[in-house]
Amino acid sequence: MFVFFFPKTNLNRLLAQEGQVTAATLAYLQLMVQASPKDPDLHILLARRALQAGNYALAERALMPWSEDRPTQTPLAIERLKLAILRTWLLATRLHSAARFTVATRYRKVVIAIAPRLPVDDLIEQAKLNLAMGLYQTAATLSHEALSRTDNPKEALRAFQLGVRSLLASGKPAPALAFAEAALGSIRPSAALWRDMFLLAMQAGESRHAADYAQRWFARAPSPADRRRAFDAVIEARLAGGQPLAALTAARRLLPNIPHDAALWRRMTRLALAANQPMQAAHYARLLMGMQAATP
Repeated sequence: MFVFFFPKTNLNRLLAQEGQVTAATLAYLQLMVQASPKDPDLHILLARRALQAGNYALAERALMPWSEDRPTQTPLAIERLKLAILRTWLLATRLHSAARFTVATRYRKVVIAIAPRLPVDDLIEQAKLNLAMGLYQTAATLSHEALSRTDNPKEALRAFQLGVRSLLASGKPAPALAFAEAALGSIRPSAALWRDMFLLAMQAGESRHAADYAQRWFARAPSPADRRRAFDAVIEARLAGGQPLAALTAARRLLPNIPHDAALWRRMTRLALAANQPMQAAHYARLLMGMQAATP
């Protein structure tokens, strides 16, 4: 019977080497593992070298001693290595293949299981990776986990944006809007936030919500030009909901807070006509003609 004596200093040196991994190297490492099956460092070394060589199945088998553990019991470094193996394997498989689906399922299981143990910045990075790999629902789940655990406004905003982008990328604007609305309490209000919420609500076909967000956008708009864009958004949302009279009423209420020009009176004239308010349309038409007459 052969017994391998492999001093720890030699093992650490081998761990630090990043040269090309040959079939002979992997065979030798497998013999070492067989000779010392309870040595975790040997299993990790084999997994890393197999991953480096592109032998993903061997890399995964090398971590089998931890396969029956609960994710909360396995050292986090091992779970991270599992993720690295599965992520690299996933990217190496052909799109829409059965193999990719199988690896993706295992990857999702691991990343969701260890999510509660990851720091928030790691969760956000994992969400970005999942979004890039097309695992949109997993990316949204990780983003939600990050949002629920951070008190940092910048981290919260990044997680919020990642979650919305992930669900939009999956072609689901309604769940993206629901995700965003549930997370609003964690995000600092701003004109940019309400503008994005208006756009998202319009994509989801929720014109009533869109009108509300456009009004909030208007209230926080930092410049006359931005207020004008928010003003137009309020009208657009009300018209999208089949409410021309409500659009006209909202527009009239906001008029004192935006610069008056020919384009504005032209729009108000058309809006009043759409709302079946001919007297108001005539009023705005006179304002338009007066402004045009005053223009040299």
